[in-house]
Amino acid sequence: MPMLRRTLSCVAALAMFSLASNTAEASCGVDYCPLPEDAVGTPTLGVVQVLTRHVEFSQPEGQGSYLENVLRLEVQRFSNWNFGAWIAPVLLDIDGESRTGVSNPVFFVERRQRVGDSTLLMGGVQLELPMGDSHDGIASGHSELLSYVGMLYEHKSIEVQVQGGFAVALSEGHDHAGGNVVFVNPHEDQEAQVRAVAVAPLLEGKLRPGLFLNSRSVIENVDPRHFVTGGLNCGYQLTDAIGVLAQAEVPLSSASRFDWRAGAGVSFRL
Repeated sequence: MPMLRRTLSCVAALAMFSLASNTAEASCGVDYCPLPEDAVGTPTLGVVQVLTRHVEFSQPEGQGSYLENVLRLEVQRFSNWNFGAWIAPVLLDIDGESRTGVSNPVFFVERRQRVGDSTLLMGGVQLELPMGDSHDGIASGHSELLSYVGMLYEHKSIEVQVQGGFAVALSEGHDHAGGNVVFVNPHEDQEAQVRAVAVAPLLEGKLRPGLFLNSRSVIENVDPRHFVTGGLNCGYQLTDAIGVLAQAEVPLSSASRFDWRAGAGVSFRL
């Protein structure tokens, strides 16, 4: 199974870079959101995005890695309103044991509004439903609601985006399917989330290297914790409808949920 994981990882990455919509069109709350370039313009049918991420982690409950293959669909046919969903098949290795499964599906709606020539405002909600493989440590056993707001500011040769949101579990206690530990994208009952991204477009906007910073604060009186991570991402627009994205991320705080993670993706604007 480890050899199969490595093979699938390489094949997925190569396939994405050889295929490659503009990854900046995708929307997803405050986690791994590319900048929404030309988000308020002529409506399109939408965006299909595939993102493969490899994550290494070391937790008290176990250590290992997982390969997450995120498939996301976003519909952009309703003026400034965007609707979508994503789900991720997962290959998990934990303490030498291999597991496969599917993450919880997430559904979202977002509204964007251009304010002047340089500012874009956005806000939305996303709902995670407990339909994944919770007994294998891949998905949590409860629903979760995330509401968020954000702003994109464009100034000459740089674009800066800041988003903030609050996630809350829609159940009493953090029920992970009878106490099973979640290793894939773990979280707590209530979390405040902030993301900041800076991008410097090059080559007439086709190449988009950038930096990002993520912060998650656990809102609990007993054990408040703060997780801060940072990383690099770079997108390249191959055609008007096809683009690729690569990113890497590491913890910046003493508290961490993973050792490092890196991914590559492709999106198609329909």
